[in-house]
Amino acid sequence: MNVTGIIDIGSNSMRLSIIASLQSGAYYVLDEQKASPRLSQQIKRDGAIAEDAIRDLIEKLQGFIGLCRAHHATRIEAVGTAALRAAKNRAEIVERIERETGIHVEVIPGVEEAALGFSAVANTMKLCDALLVDIGGGSTEVTLVRSGAAIASHSFPIGAVTANRDLGQLSREQMMQRIQTLFPQVELLTQAKNMELIGIGGTIRTIARVHQGLSGYPLALTHNYFMQQTDVEETVAYLGDIPLARRKKVEGLSKDRADLIVPGGMILLSLMRYTASSVLRISGRGLRDGTFFTRVLGTDNGLLTEGVLETSVHNLLERCRVPIDHAKTVTHLALAIATPLCERGDLDPARLHLLYAAAMLHRVGIHIHYYDFDRHTFYLILNGTLYGLTHRELLMVAAAASYKGRNRTRKQCAPFRTLLSEDDLTEITKIGVIVRLAEALDRRHEKRVSAVRLKTEKKQAVLYVHADEGDLEYQAANDLLPLFRKAFGFPLSISSEKGAP
Repeated sequence: MNVTGIIDIGSNSMRLSIIASLQSGAYYVLDEQKASPRLSQQIKRDGAIAEDAIRDLIEKLQGFIGLCRAHHATRIEAVGTAALRAAKNRAEIVERIERETGIHVEVIPGVEEAALGFSAVANTMKLCDALLVDIGGGSTEVTLVRSGAAIASHSFPIGAVTANRDLGQLSREQMMQRIQTLFPQVELLTQAKNMELIGIGGTIRTIARVHQGLSGYPLALTHNYFMQQTDVEETVAYLGDIPLARRKKVEGLSKDRADLIVPGGMILLSLMRYTASSVLRISGRGLRDGTFFTRVLGTDNGLLTEGVLETSVHNLLERCRVPIDHAKTVTHLALAIATPLCERGDLDPARLHLLYAAAMLHRVGIHIHYYDFDRHTFYLILNGTLYGLTHRELLMVAAAASYKGRNRTRKQCAPFRTLLSEDDLTEITKIGVIVRLAEALDRRHEKRVSAVRLKTEKKQAVLYVHADEGDLEYQAANDLLPLFRKAFGFPLSISSEKGAP
C-alpha cells in the first residue's frame, strides 16, 4: 500500500487529502484537513503576499506535513492556484516553503487547474456535453466538454474571495452585471449555450448542501446532486437576505465561508444565466482528486481506462476484500438470466447497468459481518463512493443488492421514498430476485454452474442450467422460484441441460 498526501493551496482555503492506493489500483481516503488562510485577502498594494500571511501559510503546511507523516505517507504532491499565481513574490514564497518544510509547491496555471478539475469529474461522473465550472477563492475555471472530452478551457481572474473584496458593496443584481462583463470575449461560453453545467469547488458544494437542508433532501450526498436554476437562485437569495450572524448558523454552511457564499453564488448564477443553463449538477470531487488521478495513478490524460461505474465497483470490492471471481460469476449468470427477460419486455434494458452493479456488490456487507450482511451491503453501497450513478440509481442498486423481499425493501427504503417511485420498487424487486437466483447458482463459489439459458414462453419460463455436480446450487435456486413468480407474474422452472453450453 502506498500513501500520498495531496495539498491544494487555494485563494480562500488550503486542503489536504491523504489517500491510500493499493497495487490492484484501488484507492481510498485515509484523512483530510482544511485551513483557511485566505491568501487572496493578504495581497498588498504592491502585489506581494504579506509576511504574516507567508508565516501563517508555512505553519499550516507544517501541520499538514505532520499529518502526512502520521499516516506514513511516502509522497506529497502540493499545488498552488490563483493567489500564488497572482503574487508578485511567488518565487520567493515557493523557495521559502521548500527550504522550511522540505516540500515543493507547484504553482499551476489556470489551464492546468481546469484540466485537473476535468479529470476529477470525468473519472467520477457520466459525461457527455457540459460546461464545467470550478469557483475558487481567486479564480473561476470553465471547461467546455463535448462527447465526454475537454475541448477548451478558460480561467477568469475572479473567485468568491476576490468578488467579495471587490464587489461586496454592490447589490446582487449589480454584482451579476459586473461579473458578466467578463464573459462576452470568451468564445467557449458562446458554444456552451443551454448545456448542463457541472459545478466544482467548495462554493458550489455549499450551495447544494444548503439547498438539501432547506428542502429536506433525504441523502447526505452532494456528488451528482441536481439543482434547477431556480433552486440556485432561491438558495442564493435566501442566504443573501439574512444577516451574516444568522447565515453562520445555516445548516450546510461553514462559518468561514458565510461571508463568501453570496459573492461566489453570484458568479455561479451569472454563468448559468449567461449560458442559459437550466440545470446544475454538483461534483463532490475536485482539484485534489484530479491531481491524484493524473499524477499518482498516472492515468492517460487524467482518465481511468475502465468506465466510471466499473472502476468504482472494482474499487469498492477491493477495499472490502470481496472475492472478485465469485462476484464476476454471479454477474455473468445474472446478465444471462436478465437478457431474455429484457427482450420479452419483463425488465427494462436501460436498468442492466444497475443489475451489473448490484450483482457485483451483493456481498460487500460481509466486510463488516456475515450476520445481516445484506443490511451492511445496503449501507456500504449507499455510502461507499460508488460513481456513475444518479442518487436514485444508487438507492436502487443498494436495495437490489441487499434484496430479501419486497416488504423488507419498502421498509429499508422508507426514509428515501421521495426519490423512488412504485415503478422503481418493482424494478428493484425484479433485479434483486435475479441477483439472488444467480447467487444461488454459485452457492459454493466454485463455478459449478458454467452457463445458463433462459427460455421464455407466454405464461412460463424455463432456466436451463449447465452444471458440474450442482445439487446444492439446484436446491438453492429452486428455493427462490416463488420469489421469481411473485416478481415477474409467471412461473420459472429449472432444468439440467447437457452438452456444451
